[in-house]
Amino acid sequence: MNIYSYIEKKLLELLPETLNRRDKIVVRSLILGAVILLLILRNEVPTLQILLVLCFVIIAGWYLFNITKKKSKWIGFLLGLITLLCAAGLYSEFTSGIRIIEKNVKHGYDLRKEESNKESIEKFTIALEDSRKYKSKKHEMICLYELGELEFICGDTGKAKIHLDACHTIAVELNDLGYRAHALYQSAELERLRGYHDLARHNYGEARVFYIKKGSLLGEAKVLSSLADLESLHGNHDLARDYYSKARDLFEEEDSSLGQANVLRGLGDLESKQGKHNLARDYYSEALDLYKNEKSRLGQANVLRGLGYLESKQGYHELARRYYKEARGLYQKVRSRLSEANVLSGLGDLESLQGNLDLARDYYSEARGLFQEVGSRLGQANVLRGLGDLESLQGYHDSARACYDEARNLFQKEGSHLGEANILRGLGDLESKQGKHDLARGNYNEARDLFQKVGSCLGEAYVLSGLGVIESNQGNHELARRYYNEARGLYQKEDSRLGKANALRDLGNLESLQGNYALARGFYDEAHGLFLKVGSRLGEANVLSDLGDLEDKLGNLNNAKEYYRQALSHYDYMAMRAEADAMKRLLEKF
Repeated sequence: MNIYSYIEKKLLELLPETLNRRDKIVVRSLILGAVILLLILRNEVPTLQILLVLCFVIIAGWYLFNITKKKSKWIGFLLGLITLLCAAGLYSEFTSGIRIIEKNVKHGYDLRKEESNKESIEKFTIALEDSRKYKSKKHEMICLYELGELEFICGDTGKAKIHLDACHTIAVELNDLGYRAHALYQSAELERLRGYHDLARHNYGEARVFYIKKGSLLGEAKVLSSLADLESLHGNHDLARDYYSKARDLFEEEDSSLGQANVLRGLGDLESKQGKHNLARDYYSEALDLYKNEKSRLGQANVLRGLGYLESKQGYHELARRYYKEARGLYQKVRSRLSEANVLSGLGDLESLQGNLDLARDYYSEARGLFQEVGSRLGQANVLRGLGDLESLQGYHDSARACYDEARNLFQKEGSHLGEANILRGLGDLESKQGKHDLARGNYNEARDLFQKVGSCLGEAYVLSGLGVIESNQGNHELARRYYNEARGLYQKEDSRLGKANALRDLGNLESLQGNYALARGFYDEAHGLFLKVGSRLGEANVLSDLGDLEDKLGNLNNAKEYYRQALSHYDYMAMRAEADAMKRLLEKF
């Protein structure tokens, strides 16, 4: 028996048996109106409309109560009918509103699949407004989550956080474990990006609990994979590997090839960081095959980007360039403009390393345009940092500072500790070049605190190198040596050949200053070999200049002259005016 029949039966039992057919129609009309009203109330439609229907129900109810007095039965009949029509009309308006919401949500999903993130945000925003108008908490929760995830993808972490927090609040209210887990997971991803790793770890843990309660193995696997990424970032490689292994088992249990592929890609990144290049390639190759089987062009592009970074790190720049460009082509096909912008930024880093500064600037500028198009402030900030490094390298100090300041402002808005730390390090390098040692030291120390906070060993190593240069220039040689050796240890831990080469060069300079020429030469030669392997034109130019100084001190003028000429060739190629002019002046004395 449905609710309508039950209420009708009970109500008719209470009323006089002498009710005629017309009176029964009034009763049934009133019951139907009341039932529809209850349905409306459960869906929480606007209060004013509820009150209007409620008034009709009360009036009709009053008539029903006095029905035995046989007064104006036609009025009662009309009231019951009006109640029914108002309730039905209101319910129709509500269901029509829900259909519009669901249509916009579906359209938003379709646009997102096409990587049209801005247009997708517009659709979900309209759906969110309608959800609030019709007080549909479920749809409001869905829209808030989708907007939070899309804004995260586009780099607007401020808006993303607001929407994800609101989504979580409604999920708690509705006791929806699935969306509580989704919102917490995405919030953790956001906090990890912003550098709040302890908070990210906490949110991942809570999300995992809710996924387990809901019985979602895929959700749990996704969390474990992200926890592995976080621990990998902190250098906790064994713990990361353990998380990846658990995630992989769950993805296999759920027969999720895409999940397995994502884990394999993460393992490739992990082994790449540790210098286990062949093992990293194996993981990438396996992941690539799975992505191809699943026809996931986005997954294939992500692997190719990882391979590009791997080969760039080993100094195989042509191969790296090929991987990056192949990844870019796939990103363009799936219309992933954010990912394409990241590849362009990577190509900018690659060309900058090789001393092709004009080409690097072109890539950075193109990447910046795409980041602006998709609304990624973090992407824009990272590109501005790269441009600032280029300007600093070529001696355009005011322009470099302007880039750094703009980037720092964006990083602070996004709450990115890692990004701000990198800017402070760049400013430290800039002030150090200009002899502003106290200002440089302040920037370096502030950067070091932030690098330690987010667990970036490589960032801390670069800062230590910078501090060593300052102390060496000020004659504090033992303190400089301590900084250089500490930096060297961190570079070795992170398997950064470029970093190790710079540390060796710094140690060579220190020994040369103290007259330990044989020891200095050993450091220089080892650094030169590493700079050649990684293809760093700047590093090679600098160490050739240092070797020229060393030969000059030893009186080997022909050797010194040859080193200076080689260094000049590199500096000219990179349009580094101050360094090139210095080499020319040195060559003039020969």
